Amino acid sequence: MEVVQKLSDRIILLNEGKIVADGNFEQIKDCSFDGSLEEIFNTLTGFEDHDNLCSEFVSILKEV
Repeated sequence: MEVVQKLSDRIILLNEGKIVADGNFEQIKDCSFDGSLEEIFNTLTGFEDHDNLCSEFVSILKEV
């Protein structure tokens, strides 16, 4: 997400197929959000289970 934040001139964040933010990072951040793009994404989508998801993903890759 950090690379996207730094390189993109337009970012569209989706939650369950619906656009929850659209614009460049500064525009999205100016909509009363603080923090990194990842933190904003987590706030907008309610996504808090990234640690478990990452662990599950890594374990699947190890099986391949």
